[in-house]
Amino acid sequence: MGESSEELNERRTPAWIYVLDLDVSADTSPNSLDIWRVIATDARSMSHYALDLAPEAALEEGGSVDRLMATIRVRLSAYLPEVGAAVTGAAEAGEGDPTLFS
Repeated sequence: MGESSEELNERRTPAWIYVLDLDVSADTSPNSLDIWRVIATDARSMSHYALDLAPEAALEEGGSVDRLMATIRVRLSAYLPEVGAAVTGAAEAGEGDPTLFS
């Protein structure tokens, strides 16, 4: 009898993730890569963290989406002073966190 695809996946060798870091202390160029971590995982775990947990964390208040918008505002205000004034004025008026695109 044949195995189901789920049983076959359970038996497979896990996927490996190599986390690399640059050796900035070296005087040579290009800098060499150091292996910082080696992580064994499987497709089910990867999809759970990448497609379920990471988006939730990014959308939480103070998550990466909020930081991205704040960074965009700061960088644009150097070229468009009205963006900086709108953000400052809204904050002083107690209007919360205005966005550029609303």
